Amino acid sequence: MGFLEISALAAAVFNTALTLLVVRNDLKSLLHRAYIGWALSLTTWNVACCYLYSPIDPVRAMFWGKVLQLGVIFMPVCLLHVCLILTNSPRGRAIPLFYCLHTLLAASLLGDGFVRAVQHTPYGYWTVGGPFFYLFLCSYGVTTVWLVTALNRKLKTAPPSHQAGLKAMLAGVICLWICGSNDLLPILGFNNYPFTTIHFFPMGNLAANFYAVLVAYSVLQHELLDVHITLSKAAARLVRLSFVFTIALVLLLLAWMTSPKAFSAFSFVIALVVVVVSTSAASVLFPRLFGSGEDLIERRILGDRFEYHDRIRAFIASVQESGDVGQLLEGLDELLVKVVRVSGYELMMIEDTSRKFTVLQEYPEQEIPSVPVIGPDSPLLNYFRLTGAEQIALNLPSENRFSEEQEADARACLAEVGAEFCFPFMVSTEPFGLLFLKDRTEGRRYTATDVHLMAVLARNLSLALNQIRLKTQILQAQESELLGRMSRGMAHDMNNLVTPVQTLMQLLAEGVPVESLRDELLPLATRSIDTLREYIREALFFSENSRGDFKLGRLDMVLAECVQIVTARC
Repeated sequence: MGFLEISALAAAVFNTALTLLVVRNDLKSLLHRAYIGWALSLTTWNVACCYLYSPIDPVRAMFWGKVLQLGVIFMPVCLLHVCLILTNSPRGRAIPLFYCLHTLLAASLLGDGFVRAVQHTPYGYWTVGGPFFYLFLCSYGVTTVWLVTALNRKLKTAPPSHQAGLKAMLAGVICLWICGSNDLLPILGFNNYPFTTIHFFPMGNLAANFYAVLVAYSVLQHELLDVHITLSKAAARLVRLSFVFTIALVLLLLAWMTSPKAFSAFSFVIALVVVVVSTSAASVLFPRLFGSGEDLIERRILGDRFEYHDRIRAFIASVQESGDVGQLLEGLDELLVKVVRVSGYELMMIEDTSRKFTVLQEYPEQEIPSVPVIGPDSPLLNYFRLTGAEQIALNLPSENRFSEEQEADARACLAEVGAEFCFPFMVSTEPFGLLFLKDRTEGRRYTATDVHLMAVLARNLSLALNQIRLKTQILQAQESELLGRMSRGMAHDMNNLVTPVQTLMQLLAEGVPVESLRDELLPLATRSIDTLREYIREALFFSENSRGDFKLGRLDMVLAECVQIVTARC
């Protein structure tokens, strides 16, 4: 197995793996079905190339040459279909007509109309084109120019968060176009590059590997092809190891090209296996080997779609265990700002006494506190009351079958707050809190998994915060009942103490001589007043809300000051 055979086989494997990654969630998507057709054509071409590069007889070469051309025939139209769907370009009846045309071209492979013969070159067997092959070249030129134009036009109008993925897709398509056209030269009768003495070298399979890397990067980092990655840490490790495998493969291929006699197919495969196994073992036994230093390059490749979903799920699992509002709010702030990386958020809660929504927490903090625009009869609250929805988005289509006017009013409230999403905290069907999320930083988009996890988080926070509210209300009710009992007892005692004073005052008002009252009633009234003053002093003492004034200081100086205070009072 030589360099070109390994390159073709690697391209087939990489593109098959990429296709499984793209279509694993939604086979009903028209985009994904079109991509399956493109990937099958690309894989068929690379597998046939692997056989044609190897030493085989002309009869088998003729068979695999037609298999190769079968993949080549459908590659342009399938890729055009994918790009038109990806860019939302009008398709009309052109795509069905192109599919019919290329199906007829594929049928011509049964005879000699597309492939007349095979020819042997220094790199293996190449086909000799028939009359239908030149008709295919015309269609190939039209479809390729069309799809590149569609991608380039979409690139100019796409939002910044989509442009990076489209650029990678466009670069991969152009690379395939150039290198694929290069591999057509022997079919057209050119053994050297036109107007030069440079010998032809096949580059199509190398371009297929490059295309797979670019598109895989865009799928992971920019959600190209509408693929939302929600993999675990184990999957992240697998992706890292695949990049190590790719680097080792490229280095070994370069070594093989520079010293062809130094490698055999067996030694090449053994060297590759040793690299992968040793790297896998090192990642398990010494995890810090892959975790030291800056992770800028790794995050540039993988994005943050692996670990941060796990961190959100871990916080959701810990919500029910926490009974402290301050701890919950602190954890929520760290999660939203440092993990999800929102550009801003607001958490509003309803006050039990005034029944008005107030801003409990926000990021970034405003010098002038935000004035809530949400009232008890707000259209946003009515939307959640009537629909039972777990979220509403400013720009995404709704999944609830209610009037457009009602939903438009709710979204108007959302736009007034300046948020992208709103998640309610509900008790039964009544919202008692709202979480507003603004856009993510650095042009990141909210994926479907992000929205689902935020809805689950809001649901769990609703339960936790409502339990804390109920506990607080129960404690307040118990304290009120206790204060009521204490007040009733104190009122009864104070009434008894006031009676001698009142009696004394009445007798004096009626003209009873003071001498007759001085020995019996006056001392009793005086003791009653002293007892009342003691009651009042104790009530004032227990009603004070004293807080310690803590500050840093030297322990020896604090002790010396305490000694002075005690000495002075003694």
